[in-house]
Amino acid sequence: MGANVKQSGSYAESVADAMDSAEKNEWIHLSDGSWEGYTERPALIMEGYTVLAEECNHQFTEMNKWPTHVFIQAGVGGLAASMAANIREHWPVQPFISIVEPDAAPCLLESAKAHELTSTDGPDSCMGRLDCKDASKIAFESLICDANEFITISDKDAESATEMLARHNIPTTPSGAAGLAGLIKKAPGSDSRPLIIVSEGA
Repeated sequence: MGANVKQSGSYAESVADAMDSAEKNEWIHLSDGSWEGYTERPALIMEGYTVLAEECNHQFTEMNKWPTHVFIQAGVGGLAASMAANIREHWPVQPFISIVEPDAAPCLLESAKAHELTSTDGPDSCMGRLDCKDASKIAFESLICDANEFITISDKDAESATEMLARHNIPTTPSGAAGLAGLIKKAPGSDSRPLIIVSEGA
């Protein structure tokens, strides 16, 4: 669409640069990460993510088969919170919802343990879009009510899941395969019917 794309190092550095550029140039800053004083635009972006859960709802209704488990990857938590909230509000059959994070950036897990937003610190992860050390305020406040658990996966787990999906002709990245990695780690059993979201292409 003619946009100029600029990447500024890590996820956190890119966000900081985007905020600074928006302020200097009087641009609109759009992010699904939220914090005190910045919640309206992230909420609108998160509302868009609910289309995924709504499309699943329609298809599972037609099939009359519902997932027993849902594994959703999370960075700041926007996608995960949107999916989980829509599932809790609209699905007639409720699954067990696991939120999957890199073990290098478990900001939602640590926030849940502390019952408040908690920054994390760790090495860079190969799951670039999930390598977020600070959770979104509104995503955390939603997930603390809607998620059943928060789990972490290693880079090796994510890379193995990426390779598995590639063998089934589903090209993606370690970030996109994180939900599958969470499923493999939890191994809910042969009688389960898990749902994962492959969130990006190769």
